[in-house]
Amino acid sequence: MNMRTYYRLLLIATGILACTFGASAQSSDNSFFNTIGEVVYDPKKDVAPIEFVNPRFDDIFWSREVYRMIDLREKINFPLYYPEESVNGRQSLFTLIFRLMQDGKIKGYEYQESREIFAENYESDFDRLLQTFDVIHSVQVNPATGERVYVIDESDIPNREVVKYFLKEIWYFDKNNSHYNVRTIAICPVLQRETELGLQRYPLFWVPFETLRPYLVQNETMISDRNAAARLSFDDLFVKRRFGSYIYKSSNQENRMILEYAGDLDEVKSEQERIRVEMLDFEQDLWEY
Repeated sequence: MNMRTYYRLLLIATGILACTFGASAQSSDNSFFNTIGEVVYDPKKDVAPIEFVNPRFDDIFWSREVYRMIDLREKINFPLYYPEESVNGRQSLFTLIFRLMQDGKIKGYEYQESREIFAENYESDFDRLLQTFDVIHSVQVNPATGERVYVIDESDIPNREVVKYFLKEIWYFDKNNSHYNVRTIAICPVLQRETELGLQRYPLFWVPFETLRPYLVQNETMISDRNAAARLSFDDLFVKRRFGSYIYKSSNQENRMILEYAGDLDEVKSEQERIRVEMLDFEQDLWEY
């Protein structure tokens, strides 16, 4: 064996050892299965949401506020509702929001019919929320900080009753870069519960969407029954607009919802379609072909 052949074989052996070591290291750091064979989904704790450009006020040539209702009973919205209890690193959107409020990581603001005010005086009281909806819980005091800590079992979170969301968004045209875009402003969970008066709907609180996005991007949801590995983050679902909804209000001088001025169901549907087409046509009418 000449020296050239010897060195060539030595390099090949070194490469094989390096690949084996790398595969072993990767297997221990980012395994698909744990030691007993269960699937372990890699948490996305170091992922940050895509930053949106914040346009100048003077560059907004046209804008329109739109309020939507997302019904989680529609199949396209199942990724926001399921699983009802956390499993394989997945949880429902409301469970995530509820836990974030419980830990004081985000703030909710009181729901009002005619306006949304994200100010300290209108912050939603988490303790009152628990009392109002009879959520079983206990309170402990952190001996080091003196802070109250809520202890709530996951089965007691009323996520099964949150079957709808209100979504506030703004469509706008930025003349500085000729960009027609939409930005989600806030989201409001809506709880439905059977009472003595029948089925009642309770909008819980508004959460500013930008304060929620850093957590949405770190939590994934399964989007296909046929492929468990097909997963998107909650942030992806909203940014890519992979959800079903219908418009219940659009900015108007009298600040009325569609139901307040539409006579019947057919008129409501007609008005929803008119608003939807109007927003689509606005972009088309900007350009000449």
